[in-house]
Amino acid sequence: MKSAIFVFVFCAATVITQTSTEVVYPEPILLEKEKSNAAGRIPHYSPSRCKSNELLYPGDHADDWICDCAPGALYYPDSDSCHPAFRRGPCEAEHMLILAHNAVLPQCIKNDCKVDGLVKINNVCYQIGGSAPCPNAQLSYVLGVNTSTLMLDCIKLSISVKTRVSLLDDDEPDYDLSKVDLCARGSQRSIEGTCTPSAKTE
Repeated sequence: MKSAIFVFVFCAATVITQTSTEVVYPEPILLEKEKSNAAGRIPHYSPSRCKSNELLYPGDHADDWICDCAPGALYYPDSDSCHPAFRRGPCEAEHMLILAHNAVLPQCIKNDCKVDGLVKINNVCYQIGGSAPCPNAQLSYVLGVNTSTLMLDCIKLSISVKTRVSLLDDDEPDYDLSKVDLCARGSQRSIEGTCTPSAKTE
């Protein structure tokens, strides 16, 4: 009985295969699409290839790589470059670059603290990267830019000593490159509308 069923299934499969000229391969399922492209590649920090405040992101093809804004940085079309959010960047003195909640393009707004790197919260100026006003300073929380919302937040510092003490533009970033959004809000590709469906976070 089992051999008869096997022969029937085999013959039916052969007939179906011979009547169809289309070959279909199943798509592999990516468990974490926001962390990689279809080939499973992740962004790289490459200061020799990309400009300041940029990462090298995987493109749609095997050898395709694109420089775009690093997490927490905003693409400013007028300067064709990326700048950290809530910092002066390309703005006039006493101004800072932000991306408003529902905006597509970043804008320069007046910095009430008048000093680059200081931001006003509840009428008090705080240093970006400083522990105040964060309630968990002893746990290495500092005032910084939330890379998902691009708003100020208390964020946990990297445990890497190098990223804690280095402030040079060419220093390696203190975020996990395996968790970088490939086409984040505020990035050049997002602003220019060149994100591909496989690169967008779902």
